[in-house]
Amino acid sequence: MNSGIYQIKNTTNGKCYIGSAVNIQQRWATHLSTLHHKCHYNFHLQRAFDKYNEEAFLFEVLEETEPEMLIEREQYYLDTFKPEYNICPTAGSQLGIQRIEKIKQKISAANRGKQAGERHPMYGKHHTEETKCKMSRALKGRLHTEETKCKMSKALKGRLHNEETKRKISEALKAYWRRKREKEQES
Repeated sequence: MNSGIYQIKNTTNGKCYIGSAVNIQQRWATHLSTLHHKCHYNFHLQRAFDKYNEEAFLFEVLEETEPEMLIEREQYYLDTFKPEYNICPTAGSQLGIQRIEKIKQKISAANRGKQAGERHPMYGKHHTEETKCKMSRALKGRLHTEETKCKMSKALKGRLHNEETKRKISEALKAYWRRKREKEQES
């Protein structure tokens, strides 16, 4: 059985986060991924992870249980341990929620297109030239590991571009080489 209640414990200060999952291993992988990418929904846990690093955190399964008992058992552990990193003191889950089609369409619309873009903190804003230069300098000389290169290569293999994309790539490359030749001629 791989559903149950888990704890993410900060071994430095003893604070913890308690959650439940139908697939505990997958849930831990999701937590780690979002924490590493600095986009975890729980800002308390994210700040602690940023401050103490991954080595300070211990992931433990507190109890394995049937999926239909998850919320009840999670609430028991929330009430017992009173975890500092949990934002909400009440156990809750999207597990088993059936939404009507109208609600599904509203959620879908909110997660795509203009509405979603407008909620982005940088929507309608532009970086200053100074900021662009700083970001450029920070990324220059940065090398990918061989493992990362292989993963990127594998992800792009077999990918086909439509005709419009091919045309745009071609135009961008022509403009790049034209500018490069012009700079060389000026020198």
